[in-house]
Amino acid sequence: MIAISWPFDLPYSVELWDDADSHVEELIALTGDYRVARAAFDEAVKCRPDRIVTLRQKTRLLADSRRKN
Repeated sequence: MIAISWPFDLPYSVELWDDADSHVEELIALTGDYRVARAAFDEAVKCRPDRIVTLRQKTRLLADSRRKN
């Protein structure tokens, strides 16, 4: 039997924010593996160069497309 984690157990998220930086428009990735999250973040930034994309570990901001990381 395979154990499936509920989204609340997955600490890393990649989020696409609206242009005003007031709310998340799209949850791009939700994962338990930092390497997967980082790859999703890098690809999202590449595909959406003029948008705000963040990488978080729960509430901690790890990366933001508006700054060099």
